[in-house]
Formats: sequence, structure tokens, C-alpha cells
Amino acid sequence: MNIDALIYTIVHKVNIYRTIETPEDPWFPAEMYHQQGEPIIAPLFEKEFKHDYEALREAIRIIEEEDIIMNLKVTDYPDSTSIIGLDVTHVIMSDYALELAEVSPWKIKLKSFVSGLRDKLDEHKEKVGARIEYYDQFSDDKLIGLAKKNAFSSMQDRIAVATILRDRGYGREA
Repeated sequence: MNIDALIYTIVHKVNIYRTIETPEDPWFPAEMYHQQGEPIIAPLFEKEFKHDYEALREAIRIIEEEDIIMNLKVTDYPDSTSIIGLDVTHVIMSDYALELAEVSPWKIKLKSFVSGLRDKLDEHKEKVGARIEYYDQFSDDKLIGLAKKNAFSSMQDRIAVATILRDRGYGREA
């Protein structure tokens, strides 16, 4: 689970629930509104953090340490074991939190998607680098033989051998 996206989800939800006020003429049942003196509990459903409790703990730790939201308390949600309750009764939101709460969810999802792609690309580069180190000790003839047989167990091996051969001057001239 992307921590930045989870922080956004928490900040957005806290902002919504902290601004709930009881209207003078409610048009749906009064028990759905906040009663004076009772804590305001915002529900955080497991699907919102993809059942990743470690990511949830990390997001809340960052929110607390960076003073994004002050006085946020994690509590049980009434009558539920699968919903995390966020007590937003006395929260103070930083300017950053207020700005973040106004950002479009699609912008956050796009940023999260791009971040995920970047992470996968970096991981792929690390694997290719490790394979280049492994194949770099092989002779030119052995590498050419592997390339001719196309005897690779992974895409990273193929890329590593092609890179080494190109660096050693065996690449095709365009």
C-alpha cells in the first residue's frame, strides 16, 4: 500500500468528519448527526488501506511526527471489529493537511501510480545491475553462445548479456 495515498485518505476523511455539523432542520434521522459531548469518530474501512495494518501504522506515525494532524486518536469503531475508528473530536489540522484535503483523489491516485511505476523501474534496474556483475566475468565467446542459444532464465539476464556485449563492441551498427 502506498503510504502517501494512505496519508491522503486519512487526511481527507478527517477533514470531512471534523467539519460535520448538525443542521437546524435535519432532513434525515437525527441520530446520524453528531450529538454534543460525544466524540466524533470517523470510520476507516479495511478496504481503504487494503488490510495493510503495517502501512496504516506507518501512515499514522508520519501524520503524528510531522504534525500534519495534531490530537488524532486511533480508537475502536463502535460495534465493529473490522473498522478502525479515528477520533477527530479535538483535531487540529496543519495548513499542509488542509491543502492536501482539497486535492482531487484522482491526482493522488495518479501520483501513486507513477510512484509505483518508478519503484518497479528502480527494482528492475537493480536486478539488471546485479546480473551484469554476474555475467561480466564470462568470456566473450561464452556470452555470444548464450545469446545465440537464447538460453536465458529471465529478461534481466537477456538485458545484462546484451548490454555487456554491446559495451564490448559486439553491438549491431545501425
